[in-house]
Amino acid sequence: MSEAALDAGAAISSAGARRGYGVTMGGYNQAYNLNLLGNRKSYEGAVRAAEQARDAAIEAARLRAYAAVVSAVGHNIARDMEQGMTLRY
Repeated sequence: MSEAALDAGAAISSAGARRGYGVTMGGYNQAYNLNLLGNRKSYEGAVRAAEQARDAAIEAARLRAYAAVVSAVGHNIARDMEQGMTLRY
């Protein structure tokens, strides 16, 4: 084989290896970015779920506090009505 043919073969082989490396690196980078995006979405979903659970717990506590106040007021009104209805001698 001539020297020119060897050089041409080496250049073709080198170019193919570089293209293959570029494709491989592009695939790795794309996979990394997709994985990063998936992790970010998962994190954001978990944060939103935690916020909703927190807000629901706060709302439930607020409603329980209102219920306790209404119950106490109702009890006092009922007791006052009962005392007012008793006959006094």
